[in-house]
This record gives sequence, structure tokens and C-alpha cells, in this order.
Amino acid sequence: MRRRQKKNFLELDLSRSGRTAGPHLAATATNARTASSGVTRLPHRRKGDTEGAARPHAILITMEVTLRPARPDERPWLFDLHEAAMRPMVEEVFGAWDRTDQLRRFEERAEDLVEVIEADGRAVGAIHLATDDDGSVVIGLVEVLPACQGLGIGGQAIRVTCERAAREGRHVSLRVRKPNRARRLYERLGFAVEGENETHYLMRKT
Repeated sequence: MRRRQKKNFLELDLSRSGRTAGPHLAATATNARTASSGVTRLPHRRKGDTEGAARPHAILITMEVTLRPARPDERPWLFDLHEAAMRPMVEEVFGAWDRTDQLRRFEERAEDLVEVIEADGRAVGAIHLATDDDGSVVIGLVEVLPACQGLGIGGQAIRVTCERAAREGRHVSLRVRKPNRARRLYERLGFAVEGENETHYLMRKT
């Protein structure tokens, strides 16, 4: 019975996106997984709840968040995800979203690894990783479908990445744009600011 609740909850949230997604966002991802996984407890919305409303007595359910390497044929899906997650911020800061230019920039990114974030086996986001000169892990983009944001999925993906890096004896760092509410999330996850420039904070896992 609990398994059915988790499935219905996820399907409900995936249908709430306020923007029309690209043609590849509806693609079903494989259930293949690596050992990288974590569990996060998420609020289950009751009938009649409004988006963002306080729910002090919300039912909590458990959702498994896992990471797996993205497949080459998922690049179109990954860009559609990038557009869905980043377009509102880009339009707010820069005033327009040039899809052709953004696609070029996306394809020119030089990550060592892109991993798909799955929640209970369904692809809901991606985390982009690179390796610094000192061997540390650099978290680039962390993107989650708009309908699934605010549920702790991105944070759990970062925790899984940090735990794996710790087992390998590697540090983890990231950059966050100024101003950005995500900085508070990173601080809660154990990151601290160790440098900055005009546009970004450089943060490292302590």
C-alpha cells in the first residue's frame, strides 16, 4: 500500500509543471542504478492542499533518490530539463532565453560526468560533475524538474555525491551565483564559502 502512495505522489507532482516541457521530458528513463542512492522523506499533499501552503500535519512518505550515469541518447532530454529548470532564472536576470545560444552553451560544457537523478526509479533531474586539478569533485549544475522542486530531491542528490566523494577521499566544491537562495541549502548540507568573485561564491564541503 505504501508503494502505491509513493507512485501516486510522484505522478501528481510531475504533472504540475507550469511550463510546457520539451519533447524529451516525457521520456521514460531506465531503472538501471549504481550503488549511489539515498532516501528522503517528503510531504504527501492532502486533497484540497494549495501549492506552498503550510501543512503542519502532512503525511510523510519515503522516496528513494538514486544517481546513475546519463546515457548518450539522453542528451536531448537533459537539455529540455535544463531549459525547464533554468529558463525562469535566465529570463529574470538576462531578460531573454535564446534557445539556440543556450543549446550551444550546454553542449560546450566540459563535465566529466552527468548523472541522472531518479526518484523511485523515475528520472526527475540531473547533476553535472567535473574533476578539479587537485582531484576534488566540482558540482556544476543541479537541476530538478519544476514540478519536483522543493521536495528535497536536489539536496539528497548532493548528499549522495558528497558521501561517495568522502569514501574516495576527495573534497567537494561548487559555485553559486549571487544572489541565490540555494546558498542556504548548500550551507545546511555542510558547505562553507571560501572565496568569491563579482558574480559567484565558491563553496567547499567542510
